[in-house]
Amino acid sequence: MLGYIRTHKQARAHDLVKVFGISQVAIHKQLNNLLSKSKISKVGKPPLVFYVPKEEKEEIEVDVPSDIKKIIDKNYLYISPVGELLYGFEGFATWVKSVKEEKRLSKLAIEYVNTLNHFKKHFQNNNWIDATKKLRNTFGTTYVNKLLYADFYSLPKFGKTKSSSNP
Repeated sequence: MLGYIRTHKQARAHDLVKVFGISQVAIHKQLNNLLSKSKISKVGKPPLVFYVPKEEKEEIEVDVPSDIKKIIDKNYLYISPVGELLYGFEGFATWVKSVKEEKRLSKLAIEYVNTLNHFKKHFQNNNWIDATKKLRNTFGTTYVNKLLYADFYSLPKFGKTKSSSNP
C-alpha cells in the first residue's frame, strides 16, 4: 500500500479499496498503521481526503556556525507542499533540499541571515514595520496617517520568515 501511495504521490481510501480488493475497514486499518509510523500524511477534509507519502528526512551534514543556526532557528518557517509547518533550521534544511542545493547549505544559511538582517532594519522596536512612507510614495494622497504590519510575507529567495512574536 505504501509503495502504491509513493508511486502515485497520493491516494484516497476509495482508490485503495479498488486497487487491493479488500474492505474499507481493512484499508483504513492499514492507513492508520502507516499514519502512526509517520510513513504517510493525511491531507484534506472528508469527503476528499488524500494520503500522501511523507518525505524521508535525510540528515544533511552541515558545517553551519552555531550563531547562524540559532538565528535560523528563531526566524525561519518552511511550509511544505502538503501544508506541513517546519520551523527553524529543520525547515531551512528541508527548503534547501527542495531546491536541490544541499551542497550549498552553509553558504545559503549565511546568505539568509544577511538577507534577514537587511530586512530587519525596517522593523521598529515593537516588531512592527512602518509602511506609511511606502504607501504615500505609491499612492500619493492617502487618508491613512500610519500603516503598520507585523512581518514580511516572504524574503526574496528564502520564503516565509516568522516574526519573533510567532511560535
